[in-house]
Amino acid sequence: MADFAPGFLSSAFGFLLQELLWWYRLRQRLATQEYDQLVRSKSYWVITLLIAFGCRVFAIIWFHDRFMSVSLRDFFLFGASVPVLVKQSIAAGSEKIHLGKKGGSYLGV
Repeated sequence: MADFAPGFLSSAFGFLLQELLWWYRLRQRLATQEYDQLVRSKSYWVITLLIAFGCRVFAIIWFHDRFMSVSLRDFFLFGASVPVLVKQSIAAGSEKIHLGKKGGSYLGV
């Protein structure tokens, strides 16, 4: 049985870093009511922790056949990128897409 702790911790550190960078990017807006409610929301933190844990498990599943040959850097990058992909996928799916003007021409043609 492979020792999952180093890969698990490395991917967790990647997740933590991307989460800190996300909050750092929002630092100017943290005083607004919207973000104040988000920071104090128990459901937000439960979902965040579930995603953090789920991404670690996903990393182990993804690399299971070559677990011992994968570098900690790969686990770190995997842990940082999967949550971003999840966030962006959810954001893209929840927005209405408007391509061009209604009844307008394509590229001015």
